[in-house]
Formats: sequence, C-alpha cells, structure tokens
Amino acid sequence: MKFVIIKNWRKYHLPHVMCGYADPTDLACFGSITVTFGDGSWVGVDSLDDLIVTDINPDDIPE
Repeated sequence: MKFVIIKNWRKYHLPHVMCGYADPTDLACFGSITVTFGDGSWVGVDSLDDLIVTDINPDDIPE
C-alpha cells in the first residue's frame, strides 16, 4: 500500500484534493486503482496520471 494524493479530484467528483491509501499495481491487474480514505470510503481511479504516489509509509501516519 502507498499513501497517494488524488490530484485530478474534479474528474472523480470529489469536493477537493484528497489523500488516501492505494496499491498502484492494481491498475495493471484490475484496470483501476481503489483509493481508500481514512473514513473507509473509497473511489476508483482509472489512471496513474491522476495520482501523486508518495514515499510516505502508511504505517507512519498517526490515526
């Protein structure tokens, strides 16, 4: 899992730029990437170009 930022938030009808957790390799396997937010909601992203994939370890983010 990676911590990602959805930079093309308008395309996915989100209220603003949002961050979440995702596995970018899902795109090759499933054709989309599921980004899960802290509240358990999610959005399917269909392009890596719409994401900023960070080097932040999700385990280092406090709850």
